[in-house]
Amino acid sequence: NFQGSAAKAARECRVFYFCGPDEAGASDAANRIAGLLGDAEKVEMTGAELRRDPVRLADEARSVSLFGDKRVIHVRATGDDAFDAVETLLASPVDGWPVLIVAASATDKSRIAKLLDGKAGAMVAMFYPPDLRAVADAVRDMGDAAGVRLNGSLAERIARSTGLATRMARSAIEKLFKVKVLEVRTQICRGKDKRIGRFTGRRPNWKKAIVTLAAGQSIDFFEGQQAPQG
Repeated sequence: NFQGSAAKAARECRVFYFCGPDEAGASDAANRIAGLLGDAEKVEMTGAELRRDPVRLADEARSVSLFGDKRVIHVRATGDDAFDAVETLLASPVDGWPVLIVAASATDKSRIAKLLDGKAGAMVAMFYPPDLRAVADAVRDMGDAAGVRLNGSLAERIARSTGLATRMARSAIEKLFKVKVLEVRTQICRGKDKRIGRFTGRRPNWKKAIVTLAAGQSIDFFEGQQAPQG
């Protein structure tokens, strides 16, 4: 479960490898980790560049920022074209800046994934395209978080219209409320026990959506209010 382990990984890991058929999900994961790492100089490179110069990754990871800030290295790879660069990076005796690798056309069986598997300070995660039901549920959760109740059929229509892309739904929330949404996750809340005379029962469980916004931002709708129960 990436969402559940992202915060801990951001604290403890230095090399992140995101792969699988859902390239959008892998990219979202890299952005999620980058957000957790905080403000930093972003250094971007491709796997093709690293294949020509395998030492560059380790050099950039050890270099000092021109602005005196932290750095985060972003690598857009294809298959295993960055393998030699990652191997060189791991062989370096100095812990460098965090490296985020998004590998298209790669799986957790790739050479890089196997190289990183079990290594301290490394995270490997594979992402699959979401199905209609999963995206529809995410759309409903985002609607709930925005104070809009969406029935199942409407949520599915929105999911289909966005090509099953949860980022499109997130973008709609950001445009509507002019905020930056970092994460949307759900939580099942247990219904309260209720007693009527000699009979006891329990209210139905309910689900709430937890929206994480960028630092310093808020949605006025929520201030001073509780999530709806139903």
